[in-house]
Amino acid sequence: MITEGKPRRSKKAKRSCCWEQCVISLAILFCLLLLFQFISPVSLFWKLFDYYSIALWFIAIPTPPSYIEKDTIIKTREYQITLDANDWVYHNQTLLKWMDQMNSHNPLLNLTQEDAHMRIFTQVQYRTDDQYCGGPDGIGFRVRHFIHGDLAGNSTVNLKLSGRKWQVCGSAAWPAEQYLQDTVQKCEEDIHPCFSKNSRASSVSLPGFFVPKKCVDVTDLFPYTYPVENYDIDDVPKGKTNYTVWEMRFKGMMLDTKYTITFELKYNSSAVFTLKHLNDGFLVAETGEWSIKVLQRIDPLTGKYTWNEEVLHHVDEMYFHLILLFDKYSDQAHKDCARNYFATGFKEWA
Repeated sequence: MITEGKPRRSKKAKRSCCWEQCVISLAILFCLLLLFQFISPVSLFWKLFDYYSIALWFIAIPTPPSYIEKDTIIKTREYQITLDANDWVYHNQTLLKWMDQMNSHNPLLNLTQEDAHMRIFTQVQYRTDDQYCGGPDGIGFRVRHFIHGDLAGNSTVNLKLSGRKWQVCGSAAWPAEQYLQDTVQKCEEDIHPCFSKNSRASSVSLPGFFVPKKCVDVTDLFPYTYPVENYDIDDVPKGKTNYTVWEMRFKGMMLDTKYTITFELKYNSSAVFTLKHLNDGFLVAETGEWSIKVLQRIDPLTGKYTWNEEVLHHVDEMYFHLILLFDKYSDQAHKDCARNYFATGFKEWA
């Protein structure tokens, strides 16, 4: 008797199908075991989570306003070292030691005291996040009033978002169109002795001493970062930290690459000092930082912005030696961390 329905597979076909499934399962298991030799299951989970987050982030990337051109946001890399403030009670002596070591460990540099330019300014960091002016969590909003140097009598307003490159470099940190010509915009890799992270920053230069009294003053500068519907009309940004800052900087070229070397020492905002006080041994800073910033240059062959690898190599070598010589955190564990960091390549901040 013939019955209708699905045709039955033979035992041979079943065995063949089962065998194929076993082979595929074993292959997948082997690949996973091989992968786990190089990355733990927990790390693998977070990697997959990262890719998922990246996909969601790219879907939500804001569209730049029409007046923002691609090349107006420059790519930079900044290496940083925390200074031991006690080493800087006599500025001139310590500065000469640093200059000597930088020149010794980087053949592309020839720094002299005549190349140095000094600034003194007050610096206030404001809270402008969702609790105050409707900005994103973790946003930095800093105002500087320059009282000595080439910018004396003027202000800069710095907006900064930190995180991973794919998170921050597409952020809505564009200035209002009327301030575009007075703004420097960058996507920067911030390198520290044992880790690196990325930041998206915009710095607006303004005449006089700018003070943000209400959130609308902040929105006037960065309307895409602080939409007016995100806060009440009477909301005010909250001052968080206040310093008086001494800065010495060197600017120049390493082959075809622009660089800026900066020393910054932050003093209590109530400290009143003259230039003489910086070298008399009585004024001690609360904190300090050295940095060297390098910019991408236009490749003569492709016409595109790229890094000069020779320049980066010499900067890496110099930076490592400076860490071992001058980093405030000079314990052996920190030095070992730096050695491992440079031996295995830059690790993005997590």
